[in-house]
Amino acid sequence: MRNLELRDNQFTKLPPEIGLLRVTKLTYGKNPLQSPPTSIRKKGVAAIRNYLKQQLEQEIEHLYEAKLLIVGKEVQEKLP
Repeated sequence: MRNLELRDNQFTKLPPEIGLLRVTKLTYGKNPLQSPPTSIRKKGVAAIRNYLKQQLEQEIEHLYEAKLLIVGKEVQEKLP
């Protein structure tokens, strides 16, 4: 996919998975975007993709940590 058209929606943030796409044109106007920040959006598609990819990596790390917490003490307390 080279072009991604997202305008005229109600997105407040772009999905981080967009960072994995190889889009060269990203249209997102008429959305109340808060993320990525305006400073990133002004730098263009490559900067947006890098920002979103970093956000996705942070979410994955956070989920991994959460799974470790759930598998830890909580499960041991429920075992007979």
